[in-house]
Amino acid sequence: MVEVVTGTTWFDAIEERIFKPLGMNHAICRPMDVLRYRAAIGHIPNPESSGPDSPDYWQQTQQLYLSLGQAPAGATITMSARDLITFARAHMDRGLTQNGERWLSETAVAQMQKPQIEMPSLSSVTTSSWG
Repeated sequence: MVEVVTGTTWFDAIEERIFKPLGMNHAICRPMDVLRYRAAIGHIPNPESSGPDSPDYWQQTQQLYLSLGQAPAGATITMSARDLITFARAHMDRGLTQNGERWLSETAVAQMQKPQIEMPSLSSVTTSSWG
C-alpha cells in the first residue's frame, strides 16, 4: 500500500519520510546496507545444547533477517540507539523533529498512539494494547 500511495518503493519511502526528516543518519531499512555499519548478528537457542546454563546454548542465526516481503512489518529496519531515541522522541514530542519542525501532525501521532488492539495480560510489566 505504501508503494502504491507514494509511487516509490517501501525502502525509499522509509528513508525519505522517516529517516531523512528526523536526521536519522545511522538507520537502514535495506538489509544489504548493514555492511556500511558495525552490526551485531542475532543469536538463537541451540537445539542440541544441554540447556541455558551450557556455554553452547546460544548460536548465531543462519538467517540474518526475515524475508524482504516481511520488511514492512519491521523485519529489516536497523538503527543505532541514538536514532531509535530520535524516532521515539519525535513521537513523544507530538510529531516535531529535534529542530522543532513539524514531521507528523499532532492528529496523526495521536492516532498512532491510540490503542487499537487489546493484548492479553501476561504480566504487570507488559503493555495491554498496541497502537
